[in-house]
Amino acid sequence: MTIAIVFLFLCLLIIRLLSTLEQDLVNTMLSEGLTIIGWVAMWEPVYVFLYR
Repeated sequence: MTIAIVFLFLCLLIIRLLSTLEQDLVNTMLSEGLTIIGWVAMWEPVYVFLYR
């Protein structure tokens, strides 16, 4: 679970750094992609934590 939280934190940190750059299509796509990847990485740890 800790690894997933750290990974989500890193994804959100990278998104914050990308937001300081000029907003264009590539930055928007990277930001949205990192958001999705970060939350997908949390699926299994949250499932284990809540339901097992």
